[in-house]
Amino acid sequence: MRKTCLKCSHLNLEATGSIGEQCPKCGAIYAKVDRYVAEHGVLAVQRRPTGAAKAQPVQQEVASEETPAQGKKRTRPVVKALAVFFALVLFIVFYGEATKGPAPAQSPADTQAAGALLHCQTAIRRASRNAQRAVVPSVPQSFPLDADQYGFEWKSGSGLQLQNGFGAMLDTYATCVVSKRDLEIDWLEIGSETVVRRAK
Repeated sequence: MRKTCLKCSHLNLEATGSIGEQCPKCGAIYAKVDRYVAEHGVLAVQRRPTGAAKAQPVQQEVASEETPAQGKKRTRPVVKALAVFFALVLFIVFYGEATKGPAPAQSPADTQAAGALLHCQTAIRRASRNAQRAVVPSVPQSFPLDADQYGFEWKSGSGLQLQNGFGAMLDTYATCVVSKRDLEIDWLEIGSETVVRRAK
């Protein structure tokens, strides 16, 4: 039978296949060399035919094709790392949502005040030349009135912008007073112009 030595690449045409058989060229035992190559994939030392007395270490990689099982073993750590990462992200998201707690419920008075503010914002937009371009901030200053009214004021520089007759957006100011009884506007002034004044 034929046997190629994995240490020196000598082709032995008269190999017998016995367990302790040696390479006739380098003297290596075939079984030991084969086992070493199977475990490590390389040969640690190979003698170069240069005529030098000393052997020089040479690392020789054995050409071997990766089996599907070896490929799966290499991808397993990556899959595990990704699984741990996504589990950690899900934990953070759900734990954060659980610790937030319920949103504070608005009292009826707060809901009514929000409705009054929305009523003022709508009235200011309707009174402007271009309701779609009007910018009416949702956080005006509130001012104290009697127990029957809400008062909101947008001072100059607060972000209230309305379009003028030439199409330019101008910064302006406004004051709005809403009745708590029916949420109707009692008084609305935009700039120096009184837009709504309701008789009591």
